[in-house]
Amino acid sequence: MIHRASRLNDIIFLLRFNGFSADRLEFVYEKDQINARMVLVSAVKAPNTQCRITKKKAGA
Repeated sequence: MIHRASRLNDIIFLLRFNGFSADRLEFVYEKDQINARMVLVSAVKAPNTQCRITKKKAGA
């Protein structure tokens, strides 16, 4: 599943709602850009309730 990085919270919510958990996230950046352009999500059918989503600014 490939989607815009800005929709990551919505994607994780839908995965959990349907009994899945994100296994791996890969972010796609344009050269010399700070924000991700896309995110590749690998999901498994074993929910991980310990998963937390945080956002940090680069260099912080």
